[in-house]
Amino acid sequence: AMMDKNKLFLSQLKQVIIDEADTLLGACPGKGFGSEVRDILDTILKVHPPNDPNRKPISLCLASATSTPTAKDYIQTHLSFVKEISTQDVHRKLCGKHEY
Repeated sequence: AMMDKNKLFLSQLKQVIIDEADTLLGACPGKGFGSEVRDILDTILKVHPPNDPNRKPISLCLASATSTPTAKDYIQTHLSFVKEISTQDVHRKLCGKHEY
């Protein structure tokens, strides 16, 4: 892995965007990338602590239409600074009707 070989340089990182966050953060052990993605985010937060006035914060966006208990737990425990924006009927409005 790039992190294990010190090949992932995070000091200049400005944004992290994770789509399908429920799948990537909430995957069960042995399925998907859950633990790897959580390890990467934990390492990013060590380099860019969210409340450190001496560091410029990064933008972190987690997008998902659904959620899993594992993903919710990780976000509440490790990403408590993240603000949740939720909509209840976005799929009903978009599916089958493509008006942009």
